[in-house]
This record gives sequence, structure tokens and C-alpha cells, in this order.
Amino acid sequence: MFLGVAVFLCAAAGTFGFRAANTVRAAAINSDRNFSTFNFQLSTPTAAAINSDRHFSILNSQFSLSAAAAAADAQFSISVAHGGRRWRWTERDFDFSGREFFVARDAARRGAGYADKRDKLLRLLKGGATAGQAARYVFPALDARLDGVARAVDVKPADAELFFDPAASHGDRWAAAGGRLRKSKFVIAPERAGRRIDRAKFCAALVRAFIESPDCRLTLQFEPVAAEITARALQEYANFKSAFTTRFAGSGPDRKNNIALSAAGFNGRRLDPGEEFSFNRSTGPRTEARGYREANIILNGRFEKGAGGGVCQTSTTLYNAALLAGMEIKEAHRHSLPVSYVAPSFDAAVSGGTMDLRFANPGPGPAFIRSVFTGDALRVEFYGAKNPCRIERRSEKLAELTDYTDEHIVDGEGKYRDVAPYRGERVRVAYPKAGLVSKGYLRYYEGKRLVREVCIRSDRYAPQNGLTVEGTLTRPPPPPPPPAPPEGTGFGGWFAGWPFF
Repeated sequence: MFLGVAVFLCAAAGTFGFRAANTVRAAAINSDRNFSTFNFQLSTPTAAAINSDRHFSILNSQFSLSAAAAAADAQFSISVAHGGRRWRWTERDFDFSGREFFVARDAARRGAGYADKRDKLLRLLKGGATAGQAARYVFPALDARLDGVARAVDVKPADAELFFDPAASHGDRWAAAGGRLRKSKFVIAPERAGRRIDRAKFCAALVRAFIESPDCRLTLQFEPVAAEITARALQEYANFKSAFTTRFAGSGPDRKNNIALSAAGFNGRRLDPGEEFSFNRSTGPRTEARGYREANIILNGRFEKGAGGGVCQTSTTLYNAALLAGMEIKEAHRHSLPVSYVAPSFDAAVSGGTMDLRFANPGPGPAFIRSVFTGDALRVEFYGAKNPCRIERRSEKLAELTDYTDEHIVDGEGKYRDVAPYRGERVRVAYPKAGLVSKGYLRYYEGKRLVREVCIRSDRYAPQNGLTVEGTLTRPPPPPPPPAPPEGTGFGGWFAGWPFF
């Protein structure tokens, strides 16, 4: 009954270009006549999936080939050795198994044992197939077996790595030391090549050995695998890009503390291509608990004491260095009043969660930031790929705004008690100052030639009103004068009556 079903199914399979066969041997021979219509490069996932189902013995019962004959014809082994390790595969490791008839048909076409498989290899090679094509057709699970070996013997390549140390100074030329390359503030760990099984050579050796003997003994050969990122490539990202400096020699110690603390938050920062920088995230909350102190800030159109005063000079210095380095500015804000430490339209105000300075690295390659605080000045530097153009800034004042007034307040809250504590005494805290309208431009040069000029900002800074303050405290009476010395004391009293010569 089973034989009748098998013959019927074989006849029905004629629409796929196959003729009916009563034995596995007949099917194998018949497949050669139709080989030109069959794509023998079966995908590895398909081969692995079919090979995982061990039910070929059930299908054998549907054919006239006896189990004893199949066993006698199926004995072969393939041994692979490397570095003291050995892998051995037999015919069962290359069975094409499954529950459906077409799976058994494909298994028969590829050969059921050593003699069949050897015959298939010879026919395929004679027909123009490569050793790799022939081996993968006859041993459909070959790549799956090699994948298991590769996990044990392949070595992945290691990419070169670039490290930035803002405090280092390695000289102006690349020099090798300790197996690494060093220059300026950079260290490069060189790449290491990997290796993988050379499957083309393995297949060629397998085909030759299998044709000669059913007991194949093979030694693995490898091909090198280059790292994707090399030390030479990383050297292109270790160049000076830009620098900008602002000064604050006249600032108090609290303001200087805040500038130094906020600048340390991004010193040594690396930005990969497309990565965005946020000033507020880099500094964190500017609170007393984090080391920030009270200093002058701009609030409601005038300079007043506030936590973190001075950090806007840090953000402004960073902003200008980022512009000159070609960073992509995402967010920047002007101050409400003009500031003295930078040209109009090139300031960058920050304030908690309401105003931030954000920019992104457009690439190519990473960019690195260095900050240098010297006590009276802050310098911010960018490193990375060389700029395609030299970038310069230009500030243009369009109009002056003089509609300011002179205000007078009585300091009931005690904000100015340290400078104006007493009632009836006026102290000038701020002088009137004109506002202005301005624009900011970036100019791009190739050598000495101006290539283009781009307007990046238009700003209006309000005029600053003058301010005098009167305190609320009563000045204490002056202390009484010291008592007069008694008569007969003092220099004259002691020496009265002495003769002088």
C-alpha cells in the first residue's frame, strides 16, 4: 500500500520537472537528467530547518531501498581538526530529513550515502559547478556545521579606538609608545585583525578528500578579517578645530566659582556624529548643594543677585567656540540686556529649564570639547575633523535704543542692604545704558578668500534703566568722641621745665 502511495505521489510531482521513481537510486539518477532546471544553491536556513527534523527513517519505508542497503552505502565521516580540537561528522549529520515527500525527494537527489554523494560531486564538477556549490548541494547542512565550528575558532576583529584627554600634552606629531599612538591630547589604540574559516578553501579540500576516501580528515584554514575602523582613519579626527575666550578679571570670587564649576561639566566631552549637547544637562541644577553661589544675574530687566550667576558667560564662551567649530546650533537665546563680555548677537543666555544652549555634531567623526579656566578667563576649544572652511564672526549694530529712565526704590526687601542700608541715603546701583538692535553673521573662508557670509541671528536688547536705592534702616548715632587727656600728661607735660640745648 505504501509503495502504491509513493508511486502515485511521484507521478503527481511531474509538474515540478521530476519523473516518478520506485527507488531512491532511481530518483537520484533521474535527478541528474533534470539538474539544469534545479537551483542547487539551497539557502542555509532552509537546510538547517529541514535537517533539524530527524524522520528520514519513516520516509525510507515508502521506497523499495532496503534499510540494510542504505546503511551499507551511507557510511562516511568527515573529521576537522584545529589547535588540538576535533570535530567529526557522519552521514547522519548531513541527512535531509522531514515528513513531506518532497523533502525525501530532495534528499534522494543529493545522494543517500557515500557512493551516491561521491557520484553527485563528480557529476556537478564535470557540469561546471564550483567546489563550494557542489559541496553545499551534496552536504546541505554543511554551512550549519561550519557555523558551530566557527563559534569556537573564529576571532572577531577589534576596531581602533580614539581617546581624548583634555589635560594631556603629547606633542604635535604622532608617536608610538606602549603599543599606542599619541599626539596632542589624543591616544589611539590600534586595530587588531580577526580571522574566520576560509569556507572556499574548506569546500575545495572537502571535495578532493571525499572523492578519494569516505574517511575525510581536514585541517581548517583561515582568512583574515580586517577591522572596520583603523588607526589611520581615526587620526583624521584628532585635529584642533576652534577656540574662543572670554574674560572676567573684575568679577567677584562667587561669580568666578560658578564659571569654573559650569565649565568643568563639559571638559573632555565627546560628541559622536549626530549627537546633541545640552548645556543645562551638562551642568545639572545650579544649586547651592551642587557648589553654586549667588552672583549677579539679569532678572526683570536689571542685574540682581541670583543662584548660579556667571554661568551665562560659560554658555556664551561655549556657544562661540561651537559656532567656529561648525557645530549645528539647535537652541540659543539672547540676554534681555546687552552684556559686556561678548559682541552683540553672539551671547547665549541659559536659565534652568526655560532657556538652554543646544547644538549637535554634524560630523564627520567625533568632536571633543576642552575647557580651560585660568582664574581671570575661560577658554573653550573644539577638536575633531578639520573644518572645510575657516569660520569668523561678524557683529553688526543696526540701531541704539535710548528710551531708558532713572529709577529710585526704597529697598524694603533688603536686596541691596549690603550697599544701601540706611533711610535717607541714596546709593546708585546701576547707571542708565542704551539698548541696541543687532545682527550676527558667520563668514566662511577658503584660505584668504571669503566664500560666503550667513546671517545667523537678529536681536533686540532692551535699554538698561538707571537705579538708585535707599535703605530702610536708621543710621545709628555716631559714637561719642574720646575723652580729652588730663592736664600735665602728654609729650609737653612730661618734659615741661626740662632744659633744651
